[in-house]
Amino acid sequence: MLLNNIVVFVHSSNKKRIMVRLTSKEEEILGYFWTKGPLFVRELLDLQEEPRPHYNTLSTIVRSLEEKGYIGYKVYGNTHQYYALVSEDDYRRNFLKQVIRAWYMDEEYMLWWFRFLNERRDGFVLLLTGAEGTAYANFQHDWVEKMTEGTWTYYAEARRRGLCTVDMTQEELHVVLSAFWTTIYEPFIHAFAWPEIQRHCTLVCRLFDWYAALGFPKG
Repeated sequence: MLLNNIVVFVHSSNKKRIMVRLTSKEEEILGYFWTKGPLFVRELLDLQEEPRPHYNTLSTIVRSLEEKGYIGYKVYGNTHQYYALVSEDDYRRNFLKQVIRAWYMDEEYMLWWFRFLNERRDGFVLLLTGAEGTAYANFQHDWVEKMTEGTWTYYAEARRRGLCTVDMTQEELHVVLSAFWTTIYEPFIHAFAWPEIQRHCTLVCRLFDWYAALGFPKG
């Protein structure tokens, strides 16, 4: 299941490279490196349509792409020339794979999430039960809203490509994800011990069969 925006790229060297999903603006900027080749930020700025972004804004996006592993650079004096590390074909091909894979309830991956939260149990429970009157009072709702926005991108693309057959509105997806995330929160609110959380993780993975719910093909 899509718990965060991670994409796995498999290169010809047979080594897996884990990359964070891009924002639409980051993807747009990466496109210039695919079509124009290596670029300095100033050259990239010249390619932008009016109204052009500020140089510092564009530089921040480029640095983000570099930090996420999509582009590299060569140093020329006091400046950097950037170039793509991931080809457009690899990016598109693996995004399509991820559109399908995002809905798979991987128990090992889910257990990683439960372990991550369990290691931060005290603060997490405080966030869930004691945040009234603070900026985090609506954390659970706000988190589901955020996850719905990200997950909807995957669902809409899968539906557009005919990879799944069940129609769902974004509001319906929000309701279902609310139920899903409640199954993540509640064991901590009810002070489950770690062995209980492990059993609960297996149950959650069996309960939320997204492939069946959304009509993805079996296998």
